[in-house]
Amino acid sequence: MRTRAVLLALIVLAAPATARCKAVRAQAARAGIRVSRKPAALLRAFNSRRAVRADLAYCRLARMGARGIDVLMGNGASTSPFAGTAWRHPSSSLVVAPPTQGVVSLWLVEAIVRGAGGEFSLAPGMAPRLTHATITDQATLQPLAAAAYRAWWDANRATPLDRLRAAGPYPLDATPLDWL
Repeated sequence: MRTRAVLLALIVLAAPATARCKAVRAQAARAGIRVSRKPAALLRAFNSRRAVRADLAYCRLARMGARGIDVLMGNGASTSPFAGTAWRHPSSSLVVAPPTQGVVSLWLVEAIVRGAGGEFSLAPGMAPRLTHATITDQATLQPLAAAAYRAWWDANRATPLDRLRAAGPYPLDATPLDWL
């Protein structure tokens, strides 16, 4: 019974992101937008200036698991704005500046590693923001986080995703950085 309640809670928490991705796929189909599943094409689409293409790639990368992490790790330092809106929770009323492609890439890696739902949803409440005790500038925090994620992935690439989800370590565990 307890397992069933936990599964139901995870389904409810992940529902906004799942519904958002279904809406993105439908919108892309209506517009005739297709994105290849090849890593280079997915990364180009993720970095696209067209919101629908960027969102479609975001949703595809989220479903790819560890293969998606491989694609996203090379994008963590990108400072260009992310054109898509899939990162934004649909019921959020707070309007914020769009995050960079790099920050959205790192947030999506965190969401993949931790599993959709819970604290790291595929659609956070406002915008993915890095935090530090003394540094507040996102432009300063992003390269620090990108380096931490790269070091973490290099050390844990061979670890099965299920094991990482269950016991960690998580990308920012050994750093003074965290997600807001």
